[in-house]
Amino acid sequence: MLKTKRLELVAFDVKYAKDLFELWSDFEVIKYTFTPLMHTIDECIKYIEFQINRTHKEFTDRFVILLNNKAIGMAGCICMDKEKNVYGLYYQISREHWGCSYSMDI
Repeated sequence: MLKTKRLELVAFDVKYAKDLFELWSDFEVIKYTFTPLMHTIDECIKYIEFQINRTHKEFTDRFVILLNNKAIGMAGCICMDKEKNVYGLYYQISREHWGCSYSMDI
């Protein structure tokens, strides 16, 4: 979908469940988000499937962040007030990648 010098944003997909489980089973990563703490990969798969199924088919609001074909995080855009056309951007990055100064420079 979007590729930079180091990172790639791709569609949210169950094939990244193992990597996203590492992300979502770390309380420090998700503590300020609405993502529930995951205890099993199966929980993660169900959560991904739920999020994919609730998304409008012509628009996705969640993306997986890849580094060297490994999911290191996710990013998204959420409608906060449709009438006022207000949206919020959010992201989660695995702790081992905190402070790495990733940018979306193409």
